[in-house]
Parts: sequence; structure tokens; C-alpha cells
Amino acid sequence: MRVKNKKAENIIELAMEKMPIDYFGYYTLVEPFAEGYYEIDKKEKAREILKKLITKYHEELNYYKGFDISKTDRDTDFEIISNIERYRSLLEIAKRADDVTFYNQEKIKFNNYNKMFSEYKRKNLE
Repeated sequence: MRVKNKKAENIIELAMEKMPIDYFGYYTLVEPFAEGYYEIDKKEKAREILKKLITKYHEELNYYKGFDISKTDRDTDFEIISNIERYRSLLEIAKRADDVTFYNQEKIKFNNYNKMFSEYKRKNLE
């Protein structure tokens, strides 16, 4: 089992090297690597990926925060809702991995971001 975990870790690290979060842009494709780290008991590495992705969604949502929501179009509304839900999915990864400390810490931030866009009536995390 140990050899498989090391191989899995090497594959995840190679993938992260080839698809760096800061430059890659397709964040949903990176989520499974955080899950993979959790599965091989590399919680800190999983958290590192999640934190980087969370930062990306914070940046996106901060950008949209300046918009007058009453004047946005469907494409903008879709982008805002998508970013909220993708952000939520990151925290769900931690929750499924039983990383309660990280989940509880980050859900407060998520709920605050979600409140900024209350017009979209997305559920808060509990």
C-alpha cells in the first residue's frame, strides 16, 4: 500500500507541475488532485491546493462584487453563481475527507462571500 501511495503522490505532483494553478485556469480540473492527496493521507498538501483554489475564487468574486447586480446580464450571473458553487465544492472535498478543522475554518469565509451575493439565494454551508 505504501508504494501505491508514493506513486500516487508522484503522479499528483507531476500533474501540479504541468498544470500550475497560477497559470492553468481550469480550476475544477485540479480539484481531484486535492482529493487524491487526502486519500493518501497528505492533508497539508491537499489543503495547500484548496487554499490556492480558494484564493482564485476570492479574486473572481471580489471582481464581481463591484458590479451592480441589478444591471448584470445572464452571462455575468452565470459566472457569479458558478464561482460560488465551485468554491463550495472545494470545501465539500475537505468535508468528505473529514478535515473538519479546515472545513469549519473556511466555511465562515465562504458564507461571508456568499452573503455578498445574497441576490442569488445560494445556501450557506453549515
